[in-house]
Amino acid sequence: MNTLGNKLRVTLFGQSHAPFVGVSIEGLPVGMRVDDEQLTAFLARRRSSGKGAQTSRVETDEPRVLCGIRDGIVCGDTVAVIFGNANADSSAYDAALPRPGHADFAALMKYGKDFDLRGGGPFSGRLTLPLCYAGALAVQILNGKGITVESRILSVAGETDAGRFDEIMMNARENGDSVGGEIALTIRGVPAGMGEPPFAGMENRLSAALFGIPAVKGVEFGDTKAYGSENNDAYGIRDGRAVPLTNHAGGILGGITTGADITAVLKVKPVPSIAKPQQTVNMETLTEETLCIRGRHDACILPRVLPCAEAAAALVICDMLLGG
Repeated sequence: MNTLGNKLRVTLFGQSHAPFVGVSIEGLPVGMRVDDEQLTAFLARRRSSGKGAQTSRVETDEPRVLCGIRDGIVCGDTVAVIFGNANADSSAYDAALPRPGHADFAALMKYGKDFDLRGGGPFSGRLTLPLCYAGALAVQILNGKGITVESRILSVAGETDAGRFDEIMMNARENGDSVGGEIALTIRGVPAGMGEPPFAGMENRLSAALFGIPAVKGVEFGDTKAYGSENNDAYGIRDGRAVPLTNHAGGILGGITTGADITAVLKVKPVPSIAKPQQTVNMETLTEETLCIRGRHDACILPRVLPCAEAAAALVICDMLLGG
């Protein structure tokens, strides 16, 4: 299921080691002017620098617009965009050996031996590039309505001191390991009253999109206190409007927005591709084997997940504002 959204429909396609990955986008407002400078800056945040704890696989990530945008303006057709995969190296992958922590084993159980696990195939983080392209357009629409989407790293391997984040990531790299952590996501300016409970509430829809980002294993909205007397958000009048005075609910109650900031914490697992020996099985011989994963991988993807989280959230909010 590669499609997200109802009114604003985004479909991802391609594979990590295929010639390209891409996205088709339906429902963008006709006449919308695309700010290429903002778009390029947004995509650059996801792109690997090839340095430090990031993968040495560096792609240009330059979008090739096939249709739907003419002279920088959305012209009414479906927007179709592709990105070339020019720096893939499939030599490090053995189709018979599922990598621990990756989707390989589960996918082989579901799809059989013809599943292409090189670079993670359709489960690869490479697919977050076209997601970020679509999300960057949604961000531009939201900003025009006074809505902003922001994210930041909360912790790395349990450490909350931002001054130590780079050190922890590099230590993991040097030890042939990887680290995960937590990301804070904040959406400001969303009006009250959005969401259709019980199954299409704001939390439901945001969670569904955010879990589409590889390595996201948990999404928590707001915060919880020990007692109801501490956790409940009182109401008051500010600037002639009734508003929550605190925001333990994270901007959502009963699946419907309250007008306060939407706040969430994403739990991101460590990158499963590590250099340490791991036990796996040979799916052809049904024997146990030791696997040392080769190839080029991030030791920590938290910095590159930030724009992905913002993109996924922006697409959901934008779709709902457009009537989806």
